[in-house]
Amino acid sequence: MYEKYLDKQKEEVEAFRRDENLRIPEDMDFYSVAMLSNEEREKLIKYKPATLGTLYAFKSVTDNIERHFLFVGQAIRISGITPAGVFALHAAIKKRQFQQNESTV
Repeated sequence: MYEKYLDKQKEEVEAFRRDENLRIPEDMDFYSVAMLSNEEREKLIKYKPATLGTLYAFKSVTDNIERHFLFVGQAIRISGITPAGVFALHAAIKKRQFQQNESTV
């Protein structure tokens, strides 16, 4: 029942791990990232982290199976930045990179 959800979550975690040192563009418009809370936006603007992750562990429990994920980088070290916020920011940065690459082709 949850297999597709778990597979998608695993893919997202692996993509994040590959990009844990992904640089956050200095001119990133955090208000354009729809899934960020106002608190997350304010903290990102205030602290201006250079990369996405920092050491962070959280548990996802589904069907009584514990899965532990470990992330490394700067944004998630900031109090008030949630894993969901980091994933949303990750997706926005990757989308921006893709659009920039498409416009140069």
